[in-house]
Amino acid sequence: METNLTRDPHGELFLDAIIEAPFKWLIRPVAEVFYDNEFGVAQEFSGSIGAIWQVRDTLSFDVAWRYALINNRPVNELRAGVTFGFPSI
Repeated sequence: METNLTRDPHGELFLDAIIEAPFKWLIRPVAEVFYDNEFGVAQEFSGSIGAIWQVRDTLSFDVAWRYALINNRPVNELRAGVTFGFPSI
């Protein structure tokens, strides 16, 4: 959870929680709950479900479906990504 004062200035409250299956699983499910309220300006609540495919320690692909309410207007998204890792020196 985080709170702050925006430049306008408006108070803001932010909360985000992500749950993933163990890293050692080849394909692991993931879920996220997100809430953001910039008081008097905008409010967003969303949830996502998806999966992460761990190809190797330095490469993974992910896909998720997200449903959100932004100022009480519904938003549906399909998200996809790739993550690269580099060995530390």
